[in-house]
Amino acid sequence: MGEHFLIVAKGQTDFADAEQLRALRTGRILIALDGAANFLQERDIAPDLTIGDFDSIDRETRSFLERHGTELLPYADQNTTDLEKALIYLGKKGCASVRILHGLGRRLDHALGNVTFLKKYAKTVPNLSLVTADGQIFYFGNVHVALRAQVGAHCGFFGCPLAHISSNGLQYEMNRYCVEFGVSESVANSFRGVEAHLTIAGPCLAALDRSAQIISQTKIEE
Repeated sequence: MGEHFLIVAKGQTDFADAEQLRALRTGRILIALDGAANFLQERDIAPDLTIGDFDSIDRETRSFLERHGTELLPYADQNTTDLEKALIYLGKKGCASVRILHGLGRRLDHALGNVTFLKKYAKTVPNLSLVTADGQIFYFGNVHVALRAQVGAHCGFFGCPLAHISSNGLQYEMNRYCVEFGVSESVANSFRGVEAHLTIAGPCLAALDRSAQIISQTKIEE
């Protein structure tokens, strides 16, 4: 099945509280992307692994990482961002799921690039998501997916570039509804009950409430 990972990037800080970060880390291997190690060191949290070219890590943080036995994985390729370096590494290692914190905000080119990585690495990094304080983004491609969330939890679906979605359990049900990038989408939808079942034919990004959890996924014929 592989292991579960939590990546802390250097984007907008949604999770600044140390106890909240420790709770999110539970049951997961913690990876810091280069300068994000400074952020964690300030909260006395030592990552299990730090990936990057280390041009943003200060001397105090490096000493902190060495004292706590953090593995340093130098990766100097200037053609990839630190997050992409981590996803390439995890794709070769094998994993069960990966959650990314602070992957949005600040530099818009990085933020948009990080969203595209959900699709780009879907085949090698399973159950990959970008997580913010109030939501999470997943990529789904040609699957039956069952979700559980709080009643009324928000959700939205966007083709990348095009998918057809059928649903059962949403406030605004879809019957092979076409979501196409720049043409049509499902925005401001919500969970009618605590579970929703969707059939997604084609590539799609799902913006879900933080309470949403994936119960199951089953591939369908492309």
